[in-house]
Amino acid sequence: MGGGDTAYLVDGHHRREAYLNAKVTQPIPVTYFTGSVEEAVLEAGRANSKAKQPMTNTERQDFAWRLVRLGSYTRNQVAEAAGVSVRQVATMREVLKQLGEDAFEYESWWKARTVASGRESSSFDSDEEREEWLEAWDSDLASRMRKEFTGKLIANPELAARALNIYFGRKLPDLFSELRQYVSEGDTQEQADENDDF
Repeated sequence: MGGGDTAYLVDGHHRREAYLNAKVTQPIPVTYFTGSVEEAVLEAGRANSKAKQPMTNTERQDFAWRLVRLGSYTRNQVAEAAGVSVRQVATMREVLKQLGEDAFEYESWWKARTVASGRESSSFDSDEEREEWLEAWDSDLASRMRKEFTGKLIANPELAARALNIYFGRKLPDLFSELRQYVSEGDTQEQADENDDF
């Protein structure tokens, strides 16, 4: 991104460092963006979301958290750039307000949310370690559910919701809060529009 005669690196710091460490002398491939710093940050997020290897859920949430902490963007801008729901952005703003200046100590959305909720930090050494653990468990649980229910819950979301309500009881709001990150605002609006047709 250029500003007058000056170019700013908005994204790709690790790649640049790798090129420098490898002592590469050829030109490094870059994408130039003409616009404000704020617009460039949003564009970098959009580009990363659409890459051949798109951002993981954790990366998208951390990017959204970064944008929220910058404080320059609307909820819709953050949601679109990071690929998270508008409600998730609102939750991040609540956590930012709750943590105040301390929010800037947490690059990871998960860590910030954990601290804001008052829960003790887990025994994971890194977000990557936590993510690996979660992926192993969620894949196993999903596989067991598929075997047990053979598509019955997928075919009948109302039945699934009722069963989950009974199963989770008072913890259902916690489940709802976690599920919001997997549903974009557009998906819920499309579903509402479809239901209006009946």
